[in-house]
Amino acid sequence: MADNAGKAAEPRQRARAWTKREHKGRKKPLSRLWIVVISTALLIVAGALIAPSTVSVGALQLMLPFFAILAVASIGQHLVIQQRGLDLSVAGIMSFSAVIVSALPSTEAGIGTTLAFVALALAMGVGIGAANGILVALLRVNSLVTTLGMNSLMLGITMWVTSGFSQQVPPSLNKFGIGKFFEVPLTIYVMLVLGAIAIFLLEKTTLGRRFIATSVNPDAAIAVGIPLDFYRVATYALAGFCYAAAGVLLAGFVASPTVFSGVPYLLATVAAVVVGGNPIGGGVRGSVAATIVGALFLTYLGQLVLAVGFETSAQNIVQAVIIIASVGIVEVGRRIRFEWIRFKFWVTSPDVEFRIRTTFTRSMARLGLSKLLDNVSSDTRTRMHTAYLRLKRRLEITE
Repeated sequence: MADNAGKAAEPRQRARAWTKREHKGRKKPLSRLWIVVISTALLIVAGALIAPSTVSVGALQLMLPFFAILAVASIGQHLVIQQRGLDLSVAGIMSFSAVIVSALPSTEAGIGTTLAFVALALAMGVGIGAANGILVALLRVNSLVTTLGMNSLMLGITMWVTSGFSQQVPPSLNKFGIGKFFEVPLTIYVMLVLGAIAIFLLEKTTLGRRFIATSVNPDAAIAVGIPLDFYRVATYALAGFCYAAAGVLLAGFVASPTVFSGVPYLLATVAAVVVGGNPIGGGVRGSVAATIVGALFLTYLGQLVLAVGFETSAQNIVQAVIIIASVGIVEVGRRIRFEWIRFKFWVTSPDVEFRIRTTFTRSMARLGLSKLLDNVSSDTRTRMHTAYLRLKRRLEITE
């Protein structure tokens, strides 16, 4: 009893406090989401002042399906970028999936036949994505080279199947593509379901936590036995599924998709991830919700650019500027952090005070100002030394 009482009287050990870097990494996805939400809201307010027609009910209902299509494709790109890759097969997979549901079935196909071709398009996306993943993860081929080559291959197959001519989708798919429920396009509900599934899997499941571990710290993931290659192949397969689903939604909405209908989404998916605040090089915990809001930002921005009077090509220019600026800001910030760490190491090194004092004394002697140093009181020297020690403590590297 006495031993138990003694143990109970012992103070509990305090839990280890979060370091500044851990705390920042833990809060980044939420703050990233708030930043892009506020930016999108400000853009819509500015658009309402510049071009009021862009916030009318009709304009928003016309914009929402394109937002949903871009968001679905951007979810796939988000997963790949999280794994420190970049998928350039978006255009080919989207274009070919649109062709599968438009050129292959007859224009009078029923619901059952249409669903079969939709399933075939989705399976095609998973298969092509898995092939990308195998080449990248198992054969160690660069992701840019792999996906760019696969994109060219899929666009070539699309051209060969269609002979360059667009076809009509079955009436049931077109009805779904332009359909609404409570005045909200059905494509929005599809996007919400896919986005909710992606967020739930990443945030609430063991698979999602392992996925985050493999993207943030691959070496540590390998050390604890997580199959890194499996997760990378699965990532590209899921990305291919998202691209194919976006292609099906696009075909259903426009009714007669062009042969290269997915090409505009190649740059837009990367820009949506970047606008969402997710670094293009991956390596940190990302936010799918922020990527979806980033897709809304880009879609409305494109509509606003057209409403103001610019041509469609201006959208591509804006997207390219966003991507280049984001990469440049990341690199500049990384360089500033590196130089700051170098400066802290220099200031906190043991002999730096001696070197500073020696260099200053020699410089004053060469300038003939040595007598000024003799007039400095001991109190002033003590204050300067104390200030230097305080600076060293503030700059001490603790992480």
